Amino acid sequence: MRDELSTIAGGVAGTAGLVAVLFAGEVLTGYRARPFEALGAFVGAQPDPATGFLLFAAIGVFAWPVVYLSFREYLPGDVPGVRGAVFAVPLWIGYAVVFGLGAGASGSLVGFLLVTLVAHLVYGGLLGFVAVRLGDGGFDATV
Repeated sequence: MRDELSTIAGGVAGTAGLVAVLFAGEVLTGYRARPFEALGAFVGAQPDPATGFLLFAAIGVFAWPVVYLSFREYLPGDVPGVRGAVFAVPLWIGYAVVFGLGAGASGSLVGFLLVTLVAHLVYGGLLGFVAVRLGDGGFDATV
């Protein structure tokens, strides 16, 4: 499979993992960041969770994987999942700032930060792992 398609497949897997951890974390911590509603409002669709989710998914499935594909050879780590996790840390920082400190959030901030960190590490790990496993192996694909 071409590297571009395999990286998008990694984005699908990573986004699914991220969303699952975010929902589980919301239940466990009670923190209500409402990222889908905030993204919907950002694009002018009122606080619409459906529009926000579509935008969130498009970013996670297409935008970030394309950026990852461009930088993955320069990321530290010998294991593709580790490279993906390293890539996801700056994404987590941006997410935490935008959705943790704003967007009408409520609940445990510490719980939110821990859950979203884990969610983003899952995203990056799955992105990196799936992209290499399904890809052309343009770089060392050992796991």
